[in-house]
Amino acid sequence: MKSRFLLLLSLALLNATVLTFEGCKKYEDGPMLSLKSKKGRVDGTWKFQSFIEDGDDITQDFVGCEWEFKKDGDFTEYFDGDVYSGRWEFASDKEAIDLTYDGDTWRWSLKRLTNKEMWLERIDGGYLQDVKLSAK
Repeated sequence: MKSRFLLLLSLALLNATVLTFEGCKKYEDGPMLSLKSKKGRVDGTWKFQSFIEDGDDITQDFVGCEWEFKKDGDFTEYFDGDVYSGRWEFASDKEAIDLTYDGDTWRWSLKRLTNKEMWLERIDGGYLQDVKLSAK
């Protein structure tokens, strides 16, 4: 009887733990748990793996383009020999990133944020843009 009670208690605790971690998942495509802060995961240089705009793959237009994020909020884009500097910050309860440079602000929804992958999405001029970045 005592062992049956302990088994049921263990299963209940396991179920509660799984439900708790599922509720902690911030981004649509994970991760469920990370030991690094969100700001720490963004910090670094990122290169474009894919760029899909309104269903069209335009990744080739971004070969060599890199985005660099600093923990202090500095942002730099390296694109086609040009360098653009600005600022970045979390928005919408850390479910989006605002990039501000060249006098404009672009809000990207975060779909995935790990140490090695950042997936972003936004609508620009009626076109859905889906970007996948990897840590350099």
